[in-house]
Amino acid sequence: SRIKWDKDRLNKIIHKLFQSGTFVTDDVVMRFHENRQELSFNAYISQQVARLKRLGKIRTSETYTAALRSFSSFMKGSDILFGELSSDLLMEYEAYLKNRGNSPNTISFYMRILKAVYNRAVENGLTGQRNLFKSVYTGVEKTLKRAIHLNDIRRIKRLDLSLKPHLDFARDMFLFCFYTRGMSFVDM
Repeated sequence: SRIKWDKDRLNKIIHKLFQSGTFVTDDVVMRFHENRQELSFNAYISQQVARLKRLGKIRTSETYTAALRSFSSFMKGSDILFGELSSDLLMEYEAYLKNRGNSPNTISFYMRILKAVYNRAVENGLTGQRNLFKSVYTGVEKTLKRAIHLNDIRRIKRLDLSLKPHLDFARDMFLFCFYTRGMSFVDM
Protein backbone atom coordinates (compact mmCIF):
# COMPACT_ATOMS: atom_id res chain seq x y z
CA SER A 1 0.00 0.00 0.00
CA ARG A 2 2.93 2.36 0.74
CA ILE A 3 4.40 1.65 -2.72
CA LYS A 4 1.06 2.44 -4.35
CA TRP A 5 0.81 5.65 -2.31
CA ASP A 6 4.36 6.69 -3.32
CA LYS A 7 3.61 5.87 -6.97
CA ASP A 8 0.40 7.93 -6.92
CA ARG A 9 2.22 10.82 -5.27
CA LEU A 10 5.04 10.62 -7.84
CA ASN A 11 2.52 10.69 -10.69
CA LYS A 12 0.82 13.77 -9.19
CA ILE A 13 4.15 15.56 -8.82
CA ILE A 14 5.07 14.81 -12.45
CA HIS A 15 1.61 15.91 -13.63
CA LYS A 16 1.83 19.24 -11.74
CA LEU A 17 5.35 19.92 -13.02
CA PHE A 18 4.29 19.00 -16.56
CA GLN A 19 1.44 21.52 -16.38
CA SER A 20 3.79 24.25 -15.14
CA GLY A 21 6.17 23.87 -18.11
CA THR A 22 9.74 22.68 -18.35
CA PHE A 23 11.30 20.61 -15.56
CA VAL A 24 14.15 18.17 -14.95
CA THR A 25 14.28 14.95 -12.97
CA ASP A 26 15.97 16.74 -10.05
CA ASP A 27 12.75 18.80 -9.67
CA VAL A 28 10.74 15.59 -9.34
CA VAL A 29 13.15 14.07 -6.80
CA MET A 30 13.24 17.29 -4.74
CA ARG A 31 9.43 17.55 -4.58
CA PHE A 32 9.10 13.86 -3.79
CA HIS A 33 11.48 14.10 -0.82
CA GLU A 34 9.90 17.34 0.49
CA ASN A 35 6.83 15.46 1.77
CA ARG A 36 8.34 12.07 2.52
CA GLN A 37 6.38 11.58 5.73
CA GLU A 38 2.79 10.70 4.99
CA LEU A 39 0.31 12.65 7.06
CA SER A 40 -2.29 10.58 8.86
CA PHE A 41 -5.97 11.37 8.31
CA ASN A 42 -6.27 12.35 11.98
CA ALA A 43 -3.24 14.69 11.78
CA TYR A 44 -4.64 16.25 8.61
CA ILE A 45 -7.97 16.97 10.35
CA SER A 46 -5.98 18.62 13.18
CA GLN A 47 -4.15 20.74 10.58
CA GLN A 48 -7.48 21.80 9.11
CA VAL A 49 -8.76 22.76 12.59
CA ALA A 50 -5.69 24.99 13.07
CA ARG A 51 -6.17 26.52 9.59
CA LEU A 52 -9.83 27.30 10.31
CA LYS A 53 -8.85 28.98 13.59
CA ARG A 54 -6.28 31.12 11.76
CA LEU A 55 -9.00 32.13 9.31
CA GLY A 56 -11.26 33.14 12.21
CA LYS A 57 -13.75 30.34 11.51
CA ILE A 58 -13.99 29.33 15.14
CA ARG A 59 -17.40 27.62 15.01
CA THR A 60 -16.36 25.51 12.01
CA SER A 61 -13.10 24.59 13.73
CA GLU A 62 -15.15 23.44 16.75
CA THR A 63 -17.32 21.20 14.57
CA TYR A 64 -14.21 19.71 12.95
CA THR A 65 -12.76 19.09 16.43
CA ALA A 66 -15.98 17.33 17.48
CA ALA A 67 -15.82 15.11 14.38
CA LEU A 68 -12.15 14.33 15.01
CA ARG A 69 -12.88 13.45 18.65
CA SER A 70 -15.72 11.14 17.61
CA PHE A 71 -13.71 9.44 14.86
CA SER A 72 -10.66 9.05 17.15
CA SER A 73 -12.88 7.47 19.78
CA PHE A 74 -14.11 5.00 17.17
CA MET A 75 -10.50 4.27 16.16
CA LYS A 76 -9.57 3.83 19.86
CA GLY A 77 -7.02 6.63 19.57
CA SER A 78 -4.96 5.12 16.76
CA ASP A 79 -4.13 7.14 13.65
CA ILE A 80 -5.07 6.00 10.18
CA LEU A 81 -3.30 6.74 6.90
CA PHE A 82 -5.30 7.99 3.91
CA GLY A 83 -4.56 4.75 2.07
CA GLU A 84 -6.16 2.78 4.92
CA LEU A 85 -9.45 4.69 4.73
CA SER A 86 -12.12 2.58 3.08
CA SER A 87 -15.87 2.47 2.49
CA ASP A 88 -16.04 -0.52 4.84
CA LEU A 89 -14.30 1.38 7.64
CA LEU A 90 -16.69 4.33 7.20
CA MET A 91 -19.69 1.97 7.30
CA GLU A 92 -18.31 0.51 10.54
CA TYR A 93 -17.96 4.06 11.91
CA GLU A 94 -21.57 4.76 10.89
CA ALA A 95 -22.71 1.60 12.73
CA TYR A 96 -20.63 2.64 15.76
CA LEU A 97 -22.41 6.02 15.83
CA LYS A 98 -25.84 4.34 15.47
CA ASN A 99 -25.06 1.96 18.33
CA ARG A 100 -24.17 4.95 20.51
CA GLY A 101 -27.68 6.31 19.94
CA ASN A 102 -26.80 9.12 17.52
CA SER A 103 -29.59 10.38 15.25
CA PRO A 104 -29.27 10.12 11.46
CA ASN A 105 -28.64 13.88 11.26
CA THR A 106 -25.82 13.68 13.82
CA ILE A 107 -24.25 10.77 11.93
CA SER A 108 -24.57 12.72 8.68
CA PHE A 109 -23.03 15.78 10.36
CA TYR A 110 -19.87 13.82 11.27
CA MET A 111 -19.71 12.10 7.88
CA ARG A 112 -20.06 15.38 5.96
CA ILE A 113 -17.17 16.89 7.94
CA LEU A 114 -14.95 13.86 7.33
CA LYS A 115 -15.92 13.95 3.66
CA ALA A 116 -15.05 17.67 3.40
CA VAL A 117 -11.64 17.02 4.98
CA TYR A 118 -11.06 14.05 2.69
CA ASN A 119 -12.00 16.10 -0.40
CA ARG A 120 -9.60 18.87 0.66
CA ALA A 121 -6.84 16.26 1.02
CA VAL A 122 -7.64 15.09 -2.53
CA GLU A 123 -7.37 18.71 -3.76
CA ASN A 124 -4.02 19.04 -1.97
CA GLY A 125 -2.72 15.88 -3.62
CA LEU A 126 -2.42 13.86 -0.40
CA THR A 127 -4.68 11.09 -1.66
CA GLY A 128 -6.68 10.08 -4.71
CA GLN A 129 -10.45 10.41 -5.00
CA ARG A 130 -11.94 7.00 -4.22
CA ASN A 131 -15.54 8.04 -3.42
CA LEU A 132 -15.35 6.45 0.02
CA PHE A 133 -18.50 8.14 1.33
CA LYS A 134 -20.95 6.73 -1.24
CA SER A 135 -22.11 3.96 1.13
CA VAL A 136 -22.76 6.12 4.22
CA TYR A 137 -25.56 8.57 4.97
CA THR A 138 -24.63 12.21 4.34
CA GLY A 139 -28.12 13.66 3.82
CA VAL A 140 -30.24 15.70 6.18
CA GLU A 141 -33.57 14.43 7.48
CA LYS A 142 -36.35 16.80 8.38
CA THR A 143 -36.16 17.42 12.13
CA LEU A 144 -39.28 16.72 14.11
CA LYS A 145 -40.53 20.04 15.46
CA ARG A 146 -40.70 20.20 19.24
CA ALA A 147 -43.12 22.90 20.37
CA ILE A 148 -43.37 24.55 23.75
CA HIS A 149 -46.81 25.37 25.08
CA LEU A 150 -47.79 29.07 25.04
CA ASN A 151 -48.54 29.01 28.79
CA ASP A 152 -44.94 27.91 29.43
CA ILE A 153 -43.66 30.88 27.42
CA ARG A 154 -45.85 33.20 29.49
CA ARG A 155 -44.49 31.68 32.73
CA ILE A 156 -40.92 32.17 31.53
CA LYS A 157 -41.72 35.78 30.55
CA ARG A 158 -43.21 36.60 33.98
CA LEU A 159 -40.46 34.87 35.96
CA ASP A 160 -38.73 37.30 38.37
CA LEU A 161 -35.00 36.90 37.85
CA SER A 162 -33.94 40.34 39.10
CA LEU A 163 -31.64 38.77 41.72
CA LYS A 164 -29.91 36.66 39.06
CA PRO A 165 -28.86 39.05 36.26
CA HIS A 166 -27.12 36.36 34.15
CA LEU A 167 -30.32 34.26 34.09
CA ASP A 168 -32.37 37.40 33.43
CA PHE A 169 -30.21 38.12 30.36
CA ALA A 170 -30.41 34.49 29.18
CA ARG A 171 -34.21 34.57 29.51
CA ASP A 172 -34.35 37.83 27.51
CA MET A 173 -32.20 36.30 24.76
CA PHE A 174 -34.43 33.22 24.67
CA LEU A 175 -37.58 35.36 24.41
CA PHE A 176 -35.98 37.49 21.70
CA CYS A 177 -35.20 34.30 19.78
CA PHE A 178 -38.78 33.13 20.27
CA TYR A 179 -40.25 36.49 19.19
CA THR A 180 -38.12 36.46 16.03
CA ARG A 181 -39.52 33.04 15.13
CA GLY A 182 -36.43 31.04 15.97
CA MET A 183 -33.51 33.29 15.08
CA SER A 184 -30.35 31.34 15.85
CA PHE A 185 -28.07 32.34 18.70
CA VAL A 186 -25.22 32.82 16.22
CA ASP A 187 -27.24 35.40 14.29
CA MET A 188 -28.27 37.21 17.47
